[in-house]
Amino acid sequence: MWRFEREGNRAWVWKELDAMGRIVRRSALAFRERIDCIAHAMRNGYIHPRQRSLTARLASAGTAKTKRPRRREK
Repeated sequence: MWRFEREGNRAWVWKELDAMGRIVRRSALAFRERIDCIAHAMRNGYIHPRQRSLTARLASAGTAKTKRPRRREK
């Protein structure tokens, strides 16, 4: 689980938490903008919910049978 929050200096940081809510990893940098914080987290393993749904759709589309055009015999 990932958490994005503001610290006392109003800068954004990310934290990766385990199932018990303990911090596994934390960003070494603080960011003025939340989107920059999320981008940094993505470079460190975070998968955005929209990215996850897109990946799932692409994976299910890849397993669907597609018709291939028949080759013409010479």
